[in-house]
Amino acid sequence: LREIDDLLKYLDKAENEINTAEPISTDPETLAVQLRDHKAFHDDLEAKRKAVNDTIDKCNKMLRETTNEEAEDIKNKLDTIRNQADLVCKLSSERLAVLEEALPLASHFSETHADLQSWLGEIEAEIDSLDIPAESNVEQVKKQQDNAKTTQRIIEDHKPLVEDLVNTGHELMDLCTEEDAQDLKEDIDHVTTKLDEVKATIREKLHQLDDAFRSVTTDVGDTVDGLLEEQ
Repeated sequence: LREIDDLLKYLDKAENEINTAEPISTDPETLAVQLRDHKAFHDDLEAKRKAVNDTIDKCNKMLRETTNEEAEDIKNKLDTIRNQADLVCKLSSERLAVLEEALPLASHFSETHADLQSWLGEIEAEIDSLDIPAESNVEQVKKQQDNAKTTQRIIEDHKPLVEDLVNTGHELMDLCTEEDAQDLKEDIDHVTTKLDEVKATIREKLHQLDDAFRSVTTDVGDTVDGLLEEQ
């Protein structure tokens, strides 16, 4: 019975550790540490579960050699430790599963978010470089039009990457705290808003270049007409 009491103390302490453990992080490095530590905790718990089963087997043998009053006490102890072991192992397995699910999601979200942030900065600079040159000619405007269309295609090509970020973020939000979920939402909203902005900006830039192209071709046409009239 003393062995059962010792195991029950261990299981009670283990349950308290799980219930008071730090919330699931969304930072990949922190998550990696949480997963490593809980795996070690879970392995130790599984080893103790074997000790519980061995103790239950020994106690069952004792039951055949005890009086009715002693047998009832042992049976109650066995029910208690069996139920507590089941509960703690279940809680530990659930936390381990969440950590194992969260780590790759957090890593992927972090990498994708960093890549998109960098790319958005580059694409904004690229759009800024598409200004219409002063005293531009047809060839210069046509070149800028081609560059703008290429930039627009690149922006469209990044749409699946943004959708991937959104989906990964929402999956991670289901596993973390409300505070961390809000931070993830803000990161997602910032990227999607920036994407909408660069899409709108490149459309406007193309309109300006189209107008400029019509203007310079009209000027060229007027110049040619003027030369023909002089001949």
